[in-house]
Amino acid sequence: MTDPKSASAGNTQVVRFDESDRGKRLDVALVKGTSGLSRSQIQRLVSQGNITVDGVISSKSATVLNGSETVVIRVPPPAPTSLLAEDIPLDIVYEDNDLLVVDKPSGMVVHPASGHRTGTLVNAVLAHDPHMAGIGGEQRPGIVHRLDKDTSGIIVIAKNDLAHRFLQAQFKERTVEKSYLGLVHGVPPSSNGRVETAIGRDKKFRKRMAIYHEKSSKTRFAVTRYSTVEKFDEWTLLDIKPITGRTTKFVYTCLIWVVLLWETCFMETVEWLVICMGYGVNFSCGALKNCYSKG
Repeated sequence: MTDPKSASAGNTQVVRFDESDRGKRLDVALVKGTSGLSRSQIQRLVSQGNITVDGVISSKSATVLNGSETVVIRVPPPAPTSLLAEDIPLDIVYEDNDLLVVDKPSGMVVHPASGHRTGTLVNAVLAHDPHMAGIGGEQRPGIVHRLDKDTSGIIVIAKNDLAHRFLQAQFKERTVEKSYLGLVHGVPPSSNGRVETAIGRDKKFRKRMAIYHEKSSKTRFAVTRYSTVEKFDEWTLLDIKPITGRTTKFVYTCLIWVVLLWETCFMETVEWLVICMGYGVNFSCGALKNCYSKG
């Protein structure tokens, strides 16, 4: 099989199969032989008539190869996005053809959602590079992980489908190490530790999170490591590393040991208790041939 060029949105690539590909399904072979296309994307392109085999439009992604075909893949440009590109300054700490790494400020939402249609990191990214529209999905182009609105820190953004798939897989497999600094009120029970507990929505106050002593279908198990960086009179600066990568608010991660000590649920206003900053994201770039790590 020839080594095709990256299949980014809005281009065409040619793949020539050989004897080593005989007996393989078309979609399976193309996943291994194309850059930046998942099996579901290839199946969708087949259904749209955007893949030809020896000059004939392919109608079945399960077509079995005989090992001598020439396949042409046309990747149409993404549909116009409904998201607004806004000229919002970005603190860019690294950028190449595959990745955009920015330092998100506190107070900025990562992507548009109910109540936050504009002013988000995604709106700023689209103004910085309009070609990123549609990468990995219309509403969250290029986004592979998030930080809470009130948390500042490093965000890694994919600039093409290959990078998006590659990074997304690492976050899913939990091979990415994220590091945060948390300034919390009080002193932890030990300078270094590991916290393991079940968390879920508070039964009375649904916007709050609470600790549960037993796991259930409505809770998630969370594991976090922490170490003390510096102690002050009434505050402690912690280096915090989430292990489970739960989608709960990071405020919970910072306060979890406080909650354990006093067995209380979150206060409605917690700004005085915690300040969080994501300072490091370590991951493997592998085939992307570039690597970034800050921390």
